[in-house]
Amino acid sequence: MLKSNVIVILVLCAYASGQKNSTGKVKETPHSVLTYEVKFEPDTKLETSFGEDHYTAITSEGCDDHGNPYVQVHRAIPPNSNQVLKFDENGTVTFETNKISDIVEPKWIADFASDSELDMLIEGNTHTEQRSKKTDSGEDEVYWETTGEPRYYIARFDADGSYKGALKLDLPFRPMQLSGFSSGNFLVTGPDDRQVTRVAVLDSSGQLLRDIEFAKERQQAAEKTFKQSFGMQASSETAALMLSLRTSFFPYQSDVLYVRGGTGAPIYEINPGGEAHPVKIKSREGYSVEYMIPTDRNWFIVSTESGKGFDSKRVVDELSPSNGELLAHYVIEGAGREKAVADGQSDVACFHAGEFVSVRHQAGKLTVLHGTPTDAKNSTASSVD
Repeated sequence: MLKSNVIVILVLCAYASGQKNSTGKVKETPHSVLTYEVKFEPDTKLETSFGEDHYTAITSEGCDDHGNPYVQVHRAIPPNSNQVLKFDENGTVTFETNKISDIVEPKWIADFASDSELDMLIEGNTHTEQRSKKTDSGEDEVYWETTGEPRYYIARFDADGSYKGALKLDLPFRPMQLSGFSSGNFLVTGPDDRQVTRVAVLDSSGQLLRDIEFAKERQQAAEKTFKQSFGMQASSETAALMLSLRTSFFPYQSDVLYVRGGTGAPIYEINPGGEAHPVKIKSREGYSVEYMIPTDRNWFIVSTESGKGFDSKRVVDELSPSNGELLAHYVIEGAGREKAVADGQSDVACFHAGEFVSVRHQAGKLTVLHGTPTDAKNSTASSVD
């Protein structure tokens, strides 16, 4: 789903700066934390070509529990078709919005991968038409107009990419992010009509179970949070949508961690019943948590330096899930950028079985990369601060 207001928001992402420091910051002892470098090698057995033009965007989607990376291929020109590609030892599996036959003009919003299936959060029931108008210089300008009242669904796919059907959602807010629990329940978040961010648990049929309450948190206006976190002015609608786009979920054991990237807001662990508990994160002073890299062991946190604009440094730290203690620093190519992967770039998808997994986008091909951490000789924690 790519409309003009979303394009503006994605542009704003690139300029966002001035993040507020997260709670639980600690000053580090330089000699106490090791720094590792990660260099990647391509796995030519896990490579595929895809159709690409100037309107195609590639986005890293993380990994499933087996360490299989997922990549989204988004085509901006209507009908806005999307493909989610999974790479595993048997080759590439494709999940396509074009396979969704029971929703009018299905548009991808977000997705959630488990071992047995992939679930897509979908907007449908709107109609997009191509139109043209004269510019001031007399040239024809093409644009797309969307009509109708959108409805939201969770479209479900089997592990082999075949479409299973959709769950119709009836929510008091616009869902923007999706995750799930091993119990079969779902977790969604997005802004309501008042531009207040809502987080809710749905049952396995997509029915609303309950809203999540965050004890001792008083949510302020979206535009105020946006201004404080990123140092930029925005309307309440744009700010709420921007904040929702920067929100991420991180499944951990039977629960899900809720991260509001770059805002300095507390991270919460949410259980399938909808109870939320704050998580202690002891990250670097002067940095704010952006997102967490999927992993089968300790937590890997991507943080962004506060208040540096285009010079902002993004770092990867390994933390203990039991107490939030900082364990190691990592120097990793491709970690911490916006999740869109430009031609010639790669993006870290996860850490699994002792190595980092990344996907490179180059010349119409997607290639899986593997990287093993090695000690950075004569490095201390201060060398990457």
